Amino acid sequence: MGEFDDAELDAQERRVRDLLRGAADVGPMPADVVARVERALAAAAAPTPVASLAARRRPRVPRVFAAAAGLVVAAGAGVVALDQLRTGADEAGSASSAAAGSSAGDSAAAPLPPDVQVLRSGTDYTDVAAVQDLGEESVGAGAQEDAGRGRPDLLSAPQGEASASSDPAQRPQAEHAVACTSPLGVDPASVVAVEIAAWRSRPAAFVVHTTPTGGEVVVVALDCTPGDEALSTVPVPS
Repeated sequence: MGEFDDAELDAQERRVRDLLRGAADVGPMPADVVARVERALAAAAAPTPVASLAARRRPRVPRVFAAAAGLVVAAGAGVVALDQLRTGADEAGSASSAAAGSSAGDSAAAPLPPDVQVLRSGTDYTDVAAVQDLGEESVGAGAQEDAGRGRPDLLSAPQGEASASSDPAQRPQAEHAVACTSPLGVDPASVVAVEIAAWRSRPAAFVVHTTPTGGEVVVVALDCTPGDEALSTVPVPS
């Protein structure tokens, strides 16, 4: 495109001026337009907030991970509490067992009076009548005066069986048997004799003791524990 000379520029300028003179006056700019323009200019002039680079780089933990972490902490607290409860229960159970064992041990270790006859025989008692005979002889011997014949070292046994003989080595077994009869109402001070034999083929101890009405034979297993039921209880009439 070639350059305009001065004459052409003057002609163009005059033409534009003529057009402007002939244009109608449209009046002032509407107020709402002026307001929008001013708001746009103000918004353009306002400083744009810039996020911190460190904040943008800081990793954000997803909510699901945060919730999972909370559950893990709660579960851990529950496990600790359960362990504490179990530990307390175990300690209480151990203390109770130890106390019970100590009580049983004390009862089993209680010595019998020295005048209590501890006997041993190979007898296998099978009927109540034979046990009652054993009780009658033991209680009758206990009623004799020590200055006289005293208590016999031999007690008769059922026909065909060996007689019971004194056996001091069986005293610990006899003391254990008496400890088993104490919860059954037998006063250790009332015991006059204990025979180690068998009741219907089961190793047993026959604890003979006096009562206000005569006497009684309480039969317990040799492996009894205090609180076990008696294998048999035979009254002895006076």
